[in-house]
Amino acid sequence: MVELRSIRWSGYVILVGLIVTGVLLALLTNSLPPILLATLAVLVVAPWYLSIRQGRLDFFEPVIFHSIFAGMLLIALAEQFYLVDGPFKWEVIRYTRETGLLIAGTAFASVLVATLIGYYVVGPMLANRKGIQQNTVIRAINHTDSASGRLFRLIGGGYLLLGFAFFAVIVFTVFPPGEILYLFSSTEARSQLFAEVGILTFGARTVYLGYFLWLCGSLVDGRTPSIVELAVVLPVTAVPFLLGNRSQAMSVIIVTIILVYYSTTKDVIHASDGFLSRWSDRLPPWIMYLSVPFLGLLIAPVIVVAGSLRHDRSLSETITQIDPVAILTAGVHNDVFENFLALITIVPDQLDFYYGTFYFKPIINFIPRALWPEKPPATTGGVLYRELGGTSGGRPPGAMGDYFLNFGPTGLLVLGLIYGTFLYYVYHVLVRNGNTSPLAIVIFGILLTTVGIDGLTVNMLIEVFEELLLITPALIALVVIPRDNLLLNIVRDQSIFIRSIITLKERLRVAVKHSQFVRLRKHARENNK
Repeated sequence: MVELRSIRWSGYVILVGLIVTGVLLALLTNSLPPILLATLAVLVVAPWYLSIRQGRLDFFEPVIFHSIFAGMLLIALAEQFYLVDGPFKWEVIRYTRETGLLIAGTAFASVLVATLIGYYVVGPMLANRKGIQQNTVIRAINHTDSASGRLFRLIGGGYLLLGFAFFAVIVFTVFPPGEILYLFSSTEARSQLFAEVGILTFGARTVYLGYFLWLCGSLVDGRTPSIVELAVVLPVTAVPFLLGNRSQAMSVIIVTIILVYYSTTKDVIHASDGFLSRWSDRLPPWIMYLSVPFLGLLIAPVIVVAGSLRHDRSLSETITQIDPVAILTAGVHNDVFENFLALITIVPDQLDFYYGTFYFKPIINFIPRALWPEKPPATTGGVLYRELGGTSGGRPPGAMGDYFLNFGPTGLLVLGLIYGTFLYYVYHVLVRNGNTSPLAIVIFGILLTTVGIDGLTVNMLIEVFEELLLITPALIALVVIPRDNLLLNIVRDQSIFIRSIITLKERLRVAVKHSQFVRLRKHARENNK
C-alpha cells in the first residue's frame, strides 16, 4: 500500500503564492478577473494540499477527483476571460463579457466553497456525532465478497451477452446498413436518432456493467485481473463510444482503472495473486502513483479527438486543428458559464424556480416519449435550450445551473453543502470502511464518474439511477445465493424431502408385498394340512 508523507510549510507557500499572484495581477491590470481566478485556483489546489499533508493522497478520493474537473472549468473560465472576444451567443444575456463571467465565476466559486465545507466540516462533524453507519444496502453490497468468483463471472457474462445483443439490435435497426460508424459521419442529434429506441440504449449499458462484474470475479478470488481481461475493456468501451456517448466510454475506462488502483496501489481490495499484483510489489511506489495521472493524460486527447470526429471532421483535420485548451479541459464545454448566465437571465422572470421538484426528473425519464409525446425535457440544459428557442438537445449550465434553477442563489450554497457531505459519506462508507468488497468499489466508481464529476445535476443523477437499476438484479443474486447457499439449500431440502417420500413409499410397498406374501404362505400351509 502506497502512502505519501505529509508536507508542512511548502503547501502554505503554494496557496499564499497563488493569492498574492492574483492580487498583483489585479493591481497591474486594474481588473478583478485575476483575483477571481487566483481564488478559484486556491480552492482547486486546497484538497490536494490537505490530502498530501495528511499523508494519504488518493487520486480517487471524491473531493480530489472533483477538483480535477473543477480545475478544467477554471481553465475554461480563464480562456473565456482572455482568449475569447465579442458578445455572448445568447442574445438574452444583458451583461458585458467581463461582468457576466465575473458573475458566473463567483457562482462557481460559491458552489466550490460550499462543497469543500460540506466535505471537510459538515461530513466529519455528522460522522463524529452519529458515526458512519452502514445501512442494509451497504452491508449487502459488502457481503457480496462471500460469493464465489465463478458466480460473479457467470452473472457478468450474462450481462455482457445481453448488452451486446441490445447493441446489435440498435446497429441493425437504427443505423443505416453497414454504417456502424454512422454517428461519426452524420450530424444528426443522438436524441433524435435514438428517440424511439430508448429501451435498447438503456439495455446496452449492461455491457460494461457485466464487464465490471467479471472483473469483480477475479478480485473476489484474490487475484488482480489478467492482461487479457483488461484488454476486453476495448470492445466494451466501443459500445457506448459507437452510440455517441463519449462520457460513458470514458467512465468505463475510469472505473476499470479504479478497480485496478484499489487492488494494487492502495490495497483496499485484498488481491495478492495475479500479474498486476506481483508487478506492483516490484515497482517503486512513485511509479504506481504516476501511472494514474499518466493514463488521465492519455484519455483527454482521445476524448477531444472523438468529439471532433463526431462533428464530421476527418482525423487529419482534427489533429491539425487540435486545441490545447480543449486537451487541458478534456473537452469540458466552455459555454457552461455562458449557459449559466442565460439561465439566471430568464429565471424567475420567464421560467420559475422548481424548488427541488426538478430532481424528480430521473423518475419520469423512464416514461417513453411514445406514451408521453409532450414529456418535458429531463435536464437543465434541455429546459434552457427550449426556453431559448431550440427544439432538442442542449448543453448543461453545470451544477451551479441546476442548483440555481431549483432554489435560486440560496441553492448554490445549500446544495453545495449537501453535495460535499454526500461525497464524504460515499467515500467513507464504500471505500474507507475496512471491509470493502469489489462490488462496493464498482458502485463507488459509478457514483464518482457521474455526480463526482459534475455535481448533483439531474443528467448525472439519471445516469446513476439507470445504472444502479440495471445492476440491482445482479446484487440481489450475489447476496441471496451465497448466503449459506440459501437457494441451493432450498432446492436440496426439497429434493431430500422428495427422496424421503419416495423411499418411504417404496418401503411401504415392500412391507405390503411382504405382508401379502406372508398371508399367502400361511394360507398355502393351511391348505396343505
